[in-house]
Amino acid sequence: MEVTQRVKEIIAAELHLKSSDIPDNSNIKDLGADSLSVVNMVLAFEGEFSISVPDDAVDSVITVKDAVDLVVDQLSRKV
Repeated sequence: MEVTQRVKEIIAAELHLKSSDIPDNSNIKDLGADSLSVVNMVLAFEGEFSISVPDDAVDSVITVKDAVDLVVDQLSRKV
């Protein structure tokens, strides 16, 4: 499954939305996320993709694209 789609599915599950209703450029807070839900999403990304996200990177997740970029970046570091 494509990284972008899976990231959207994780965000959707956390925020009780449909992944198909989430544009890539959506601001995560505008979708209804608070700081705790963003942390939960990052933890879910770590589990789903077997990555480790640095604590300071969590604050960089503002849009859905930021979340996808973070996951892709961490995946590239695993290789």
